[in-house]
Amino acid sequence: MKAQASFEQLIVIAIALAFISIAFFVAANYSADSAKLAQAEDAVQRLASGADRVYALGPNTKEYVTVYLPEDTVSINASGKRIMIKIGTSSGGTTDVYAYTKAELISALPPYRGKQKILIEYLASGQVSLGEAGLVCSPSLLTRVLDAGDTGSDTITVLNFAEYNVTGINATVSGFTSLVSISQPPATLPQGGNGSITIDYNIPSNLPTGVYGATVTVSSGNDGSCIAQVTMQVNGNSSCAALCASQGYSTGSCRANPASCVASGEDYKPGNDYACASNASIPSCCCYPTGDTWGPLVTYISSFPGNASAATQVTITAVCNDSTTGGSYISGADVQLDGGVFNPMNATDGQLNTSIVEWVNRTVGQLMPGQHIAGVRCSDTANNTGPIAYYYFNITASDAVGPIITMMNHSDPFPTTLANITEFFTATEVFTGNSNIQSCFLRLDNGNWYPAAALDGSYDSSTEDGSYNIGQLATGTHTVYVYCIDSVGNVGGIYNDTFGVSSADVVLILDRSGSMSETVTNAYDNTAKSTTSSLALVKSVVVNAKNGDLANVSARLRTSGSGCTTGFEARVGADIIASGNTTSTYYTTKKVETSIAAYSIPFTVDLYLRRIGTGCTAYNNNFAITQNPTKLLASKEAAKVFVDLTVNTTQLGLVSYATSSTTDRTLAGMGSAANKTTLKNSIDALVASGNTCIECGIDKARIELTSARSRYPDAVRVAVLLTDGQGNVGDSIQGATDARYANMTIYTIGFGDDVDVDELTNIALLTGGKFYYAPDAETLLCIYQHIGQITPC
Repeated sequence: MKAQASFEQLIVIAIALAFISIAFFVAANYSADSAKLAQAEDAVQRLASGADRVYALGPNTKEYVTVYLPEDTVSINASGKRIMIKIGTSSGGTTDVYAYTKAELISALPPYRGKQKILIEYLASGQVSLGEAGLVCSPSLLTRVLDAGDTGSDTITVLNFAEYNVTGINATVSGFTSLVSISQPPATLPQGGNGSITIDYNIPSNLPTGVYGATVTVSSGNDGSCIAQVTMQVNGNSSCAALCASQGYSTGSCRANPASCVASGEDYKPGNDYACASNASIPSCCCYPTGDTWGPLVTYISSFPGNASAATQVTITAVCNDSTTGGSYISGADVQLDGGVFNPMNATDGQLNTSIVEWVNRTVGQLMPGQHIAGVRCSDTANNTGPIAYYYFNITASDAVGPIITMMNHSDPFPTTLANITEFFTATEVFTGNSNIQSCFLRLDNGNWYPAAALDGSYDSSTEDGSYNIGQLATGTHTVYVYCIDSVGNVGGIYNDTFGVSSADVVLILDRSGSMSETVTNAYDNTAKSTTSSLALVKSVVVNAKNGDLANVSARLRTSGSGCTTGFEARVGADIIASGNTTSTYYTTKKVETSIAAYSIPFTVDLYLRRIGTGCTAYNNNFAITQNPTKLLASKEAAKVFVDLTVNTTQLGLVSYATSSTTDRTLAGMGSAANKTTLKNSIDALVASGNTCIECGIDKARIELTSARSRYPDAVRVAVLLTDGQGNVGDSIQGATDARYANMTIYTIGFGDDVDVDELTNIALLTGGKFYYAPDAETLLCIYQHIGQITPC
């Protein structure tokens, strides 16, 4: 009976262990999936925000957005108004993460994982593209001289410089489409491929002399677009008949000037290139209108500003439109105010007699408070005057009320004593007189008033956004007060934003592995390529800091195929400071030590690439200039600045790690100068050696933050982890998971080119912190000064 009971107990234990193992496996996979999904969500939101900014700014706008694509990214696509990343999950399936924008999108985004710098660009088609466009139209400018009645053709070559096949290619033409027609390029172009578009010209025999334009736009389904501008200089028929007939008018008499045309009741088409058939010395051609006996309509009237006061200059704006009442040009417009005399208005574009639709305006000056009526009428070149249209508006009494504050908030919604706090606000005069904002002032608690800066650089409009950097604050409740003054001297009311600041127990986790003895990057840049056999400038980097006279110039190079060679030169002005080449089809780093003693900062280093071999492409995906200090020394200096900036109510400790970790200084209050000095001495004592066990550092910090020295829950638990590489000992994600259960927030800093962005991002996401990337010592120092914030570093 005892043996049977023991056997049954073993079975129960085995089943329990199996369930525990399954639960642990599910939990680990859930944690990994959560991190990937959070990272993908961050990526699509960043891309969507960037697309909306570019779309709002309009044509010729572009910007770069840096995102982190997580491991197991299956695809990333942007079409319509949606950006979507498809992520593989631990269960073997996929899930979609997406965000919507206001713009119509196309994309050229290969699903590469890790840190990506993505171009967002407003295209000529009105769409917004994500990714580097590979399509190029050559030539992009075509000029052709033709006579009336001529035909002819030209060819545009469409090239694919993308590193993938471009599909869904289509060409359209706009502008003077009656003069040109085009053929279609291939619908798909392979990487490095090209196709052609034939442009056929067909110039009518009665087309007058002039310059005519057309635009050929080549778009694609998975990449950007390119355009070619076509300009046609036509030597046309110079008679009135040809000119008038080409624009839909019957032939009229030749007059000496436009005024003679109007006086004779005729419409006209100006053009000094034309000579009249009856008298070659007369510069203008006049044409009878096709039965136009109706005057233009006023289709829009407004007053500006919309909330004008008696002290404001008022402008009346209107639109004259003859498109439905005869099609003649607008020759003039008049405005009357409150039933008075009519006064002429000006064309907004500065030129009447050139369009059947014209914007016009007139400044009528300052007006008395109360309701007013503006009447506007328009005339055309056929001597027709249209009906009067009326517009009612109100003028308020003189501005006697100051600005109001419509929004106040602080940069960190839940600030701690670590936070570098900035207060933001919006002030407006739109509802209190419509004068400009002149200045704004801010006060913290019971302190002094200080001027707050306008976010756009100057206070010069009726609505302004402003800010003031408060810095770090002590534990407790704080109130920020703001008021503004308008341009006529009215002082607005005082508004406030009240918030609490929590104490923090913080452990600095510093990497002291062997690689920290290497030098730090001072300048770097990313991917570029060249298809030319001569050296071509592909990128430039600026060196803003020097630490001695020697530097390492390194370039990561590859070539597109066997039998090809990629060569590079690094130059400062005309000086060649480094060169090298590779035949490898895999990225290989070429590093050259050189003297930079002759150059004063800041100075620019240019990278030139060339390919050797037919049909080859030379690639470079990293270009760097590195110098002392070592990474460990730069980390020490930045960490000590962090210690100096820490407020009195914060407790700080120090953990360092390599193959294993040590608690170098336990938590102690920073209100004591002696404690700060002791902590900085411990930082200075660190020596680089060994491997990289990030988990060891996190675990040791967790032990300290959960010790009797911790003030939790009266103080938040925070760790600031720095590394220059990826963990090669232990499981950092497990360490982060344990820290999360201990209510720790971990801010991670990757220092240099060899960091594992995914690993550090996941640690930060799991614990509610943020990941920061420091390519150089200057950026590292900035990050330590703004930890916990969205920084400009």
